[in-house]
Order: sequence, then structure tokens, then C-alpha cells
Amino acid sequence: MIGSKFDTPQNRFIVLFVGLFLIFYYGNLMVWSLVSPNGKHYNEFVDAHLNYIGGMRSILVNLTVNSLKLLGYKVIYNQDSIRVIGRNGILIAYDCIGMGVMSFFTAFTIAYPKPIKIKVIFLIAGIVVIQVLNICRMCLLALYWHKPQVRSIDHHLVFNVVIYAVIGVSIYFYTKGSRANTRNAKD
Repeated sequence: MIGSKFDTPQNRFIVLFVGLFLIFYYGNLMVWSLVSPNGKHYNEFVDAHLNYIGGMRSILVNLTVNSLKLLGYKVIYNQDSIRVIGRNGILIAYDCIGMGVMSFFTAFTIAYPKPIKIKVIFLIAGIVVIQVLNICRMCLLALYWHKPQVRSIDHHLVFNVVIYAVIGVSIYFYTKGSRANTRNAKD
């Protein structure tokens, strides 16, 4: 009887989505704890050979720096911070990389019933859009963020609201085609 409740496509989607999200989200946090040198669970091997989070941060820092240079700004940077000469600086922490947002988006895309080719295209396009918006955010913060003047604004919250709105709209159109196809098949 209990098994039959999970036999519907909706229930399979929900269980798969929640399960994948939890695996991705907490898996990323686990890896982060293993690659953080000051962390209590630091593992030198994982940091040296499996640190995809550091790789993501490096890509984001380099793309943000190159975007700022392309706009004509002089930039000083290292592996986790960016400073625009005559402007401001930002520290690229784990929360800035977007792993939680990408975990949600990836779990949804994999769990939703669509052909694999469409899933792969949607997943790649979505992650690219998420990171392009993230790079734009980092550029704006490096240029205009004056922390003492804007204490009441949490830029992570603002970014999450914007990015989840973009994801919501994209998911609407991604799932809309499935519902139309399902309705046409029933007619």
C-alpha cells in the first residue's frame, strides 16, 4: 500500500528531487569541510585532488577579473578576493560560488521527467546563466559595494531572490512543454 503511493510520476519526482537536492547540497558542504585548511575535517588529499569547489571559485574569480579589466578597471586579485583600484574589494566565500542554487537547479533538472538530451541542454544552459548572473553580481559588488553605507542590505539574499526568480521562470517554461504534450496525448 505504501509503495503504491510512490508509483505516481508526481511522487517519484518529489522523492527524486528532494533526495538529489539533499545529496548535492550536503555533499558540497562535506567537500567544502574537507578542503578548507582551517576546517576541523580538512583532508590534504581531497584538497589537492578533488577540490572542484576551489576550481569553481577560481573560474569565477578569473572571469570576474577579466570582465572588470575588459570594462577598463585595474584589478588586484588572488584565489579568493578581488580588489578594483580606486573602488572596492570583495571576498569570494563559499556562499558566493552558488553551490546551493546549482544543487537545487541540478536536482530539479535531473528529477523532472524529460528526455536526457533536453535535460543536458537545460542543465548546462541554466548553470551558465546562474554563473553569468553571479559574475555580474561580483562585478557590481567590486565596483559599488560600500559595506559601511549599506548595512541593512544583504547582497546574498538579494541575489538569491533574483536567481530563484530566474530559475522559477525557466522551470515554468521547461515544464510547460511537458504539460502541453501530456494534454495533447490524452486528447
